[in-house]
Amino acid sequence: MENHADPGSLIESAAGLAGGRSETGTGLQPQESITVPVGIFSAKLGTLEAVTKYLKENKELRLYRIATLLKRDPRTVWGAYQSSTQKSPEPFAISPDRAQENLELPLEIFTDRALGMLESLTWYMRERLGMHYTAIAKIIRRDYSTVWTACTRARTKRRSTCFAQSQKAQ
Repeated sequence: MENHADPGSLIESAAGLAGGRSETGTGLQPQESITVPVGIFSAKLGTLEAVTKYLKENKELRLYRIATLLKRDPRTVWGAYQSSTQKSPEPFAISPDRAQENLELPLEIFTDRALGMLESLTWYMRERLGMHYTAIAKIIRRDYSTVWTACTRARTKRRSTCFAQSQKAQ
């Protein structure tokens, strides 16, 4: 399946926040799409914890900026980062020996507040990338049934959200 992710919303929000300047010390321009390697996900950290830790330590973004990009409360992001550093104090080391860990995911998949972080991740990998549940489970180091449940919940929530939006339009 093709990836039809629209980076427009991320670009607009980044342009408004950064005012056309690069992020301090990162060289990230507002027009650049921020990606997250799939290799950061593990059974040790939750999805929000892993994304927050990666963006803070590897991309050197401030927690408030991360919260804005993820459309989350800054206190939630701060708590996730604190929890991630307690669970995993060492920085992420993405090993090049695992080919699937080279897969980069767009950050904007995590901005849908109707879905949880794991639901967003599994739905994107299943529906947009066309991956099988077993492959997703292996890559993100989660049980098959956890991946299936998260993806099924995301699909149900997206259907009900689309149905509710179509009813409002009529």
